[in-house]
Amino acid sequence: LLAFRLGVPAYTCSEPPLEEHSSYLEHFVLTPRFAVTHSVEAFEPNFQPTDHIAHLDGRVGSRQVLCWTASKFTDPEAQELVQNGMASRFCYRRRLQRLVLNVITWWQGLGRDLHRVMPKQGTLLTTLVRGGEFGTMPWDLDLEFVLATIGTNPILSSCNTRHVGEGWEDAAICVAGHVRAGLNGTRVVVKEFLKPVSKLLFEKYGVLGKVRLEVDGVLDLQFDEMHGPLLGMRKLHKAFLLGVQVDFSWHQWEYQLFQIYGGSLQKKVGTSGTVSKSEACPAGSQHSACLRTTCTPDREDGCNLELPDWFAHVLPG
Repeated sequence: LLAFRLGVPAYTCSEPPLEEHSSYLEHFVLTPRFAVTHSVEAFEPNFQPTDHIAHLDGRVGSRQVLCWTASKFTDPEAQELVQNGMASRFCYRRRLQRLVLNVITWWQGLGRDLHRVMPKQGTLLTTLVRGGEFGTMPWDLDLEFVLATIGTNPILSSCNTRHVGEGWEDAAICVAGHVRAGLNGTRVVVKEFLKPVSKLLFEKYGVLGKVRLEVDGVLDLQFDEMHGPLLGMRKLHKAFLLGVQVDFSWHQWEYQLFQIYGGSLQKKVGTSGTVSKSEACPAGSQHSACLRTTCTPDREDGCNLELPDWFAHVLPG
């Protein structure tokens, strides 16, 4: 059209037209320049919404991935994207999922019959009703788990015995050290949240419990152990997250769904400090990562909405 408007002459051949037997997308190569210019980290030609079935069968197709953003979770860009109503980047979520799988593999590897990984909070909702078996939600920035044991928790027991009569900080650092060693040096720190409760239990009753750790700044881990009557109350049910088995308590699920989420299965925006705007992206924004649907807040700290999910998902593995 531009050539026509400028009066540029065009010439055609006298031969019959050539037919293209394949889409140009099949010949596309995701280059660094294209990735940075258009904020693209994953490309898959002719992708259809039902293609996730093929992925589950191992037929991954011709997906191209080029991670050009920062490789550390400490980079504030992911938080800024979600705060501005956009999905987090593909490669960020891939790193997050691989870290989760490392944690699950390590903990269950200590003895699957006695060591259980239990998702909690929003991670439990993702696991049970938001496709967690196939991948995290596109705006998941962090995930929360309980590393539980049926019977005595060996890490809590070891650190409790080693540091009995000493300060709580030494015992908590001991727990973090065990996790760090199990994850091959991944950054693990003790979280300040619930620290007074854990410290009180240790210093007053000599019990090391309620220790919460932060792994690489994105995973919230808490240790627990189940004995006798408690085990009966917390009868565990199986679920799958990122293709691997995890466990959950029905009492925990009912509390989370009805008391925290009000019984709604809709996606939540702005309820926990993630997307803090009732209108996800500025009006007229054409950015491909924007959450398009707007909603009217039904509470002071956020609103509920349902929206079509066309974002690139990271598949397990």
